[in-house]
Amino acid sequence: MHPEHSAGREELAALLWGDRPDQQARLSLRQCILRMRADLTSAAADLLVLQDDAVGLQANALTTDALEFEALAGSTETGNLERACALYRGEFMQGSYETWVEEQRSYYREQYLRMLESLAGVSEKQEEWLRSMDLAQRILHEDPFREDIHCLIMRAHVNLGNKAAAKEQFETLRRLLERELGVEPSGETRKLYQELMG
Repeated sequence: MHPEHSAGREELAALLWGDRPDQQARLSLRQCILRMRADLTSAAADLLVLQDDAVGLQANALTTDALEFEALAGSTETGNLERACALYRGEFMQGSYETWVEEQRSYYREQYLRMLESLAGVSEKQEEWLRSMDLAQRILHEDPFREDIHCLIMRAHVNLGNKAAAKEQFETLRRLLERELGVEPSGETRKLYQELMG
């Protein structure tokens, strides 16, 4: 749908990977283009057009409902107008790109949190308390309501001989839950806190 069916590499990198640093976004675009060229070799080798700093598509090699709609909408013939109306299925790209991006973000975020959680668990088992706390803080940065992670930090503080810091961690969790959700920490978390403070 872009004019002339092409766009600059910088524009595409920012559109598709805008949440990454510029260099990483450009690298992701290069990898994507290489993958597309390889995938299209057997089906439509000439579909992708690379010129200088632009990436484009051969317009005559594909059809889209949006382009057909646009062409038919300028007609005065009843049949063309009826065909255009039949093509209209709601807002342009409704839920497609945005939904895909959100799904991808959610997937990678969950993978990231899962790996951090695994590393934090290993660090705790190996009694690497400072490392386990650092990893736990990174999890809480993404998901501050994780009581199990607050508990991990409390255990690490106590094992480092700092009950005051463990108490402050519990209070931070308690205030957060009360302010944001109107609830108290779970019975399990309160029990652990009592044991740590005892």
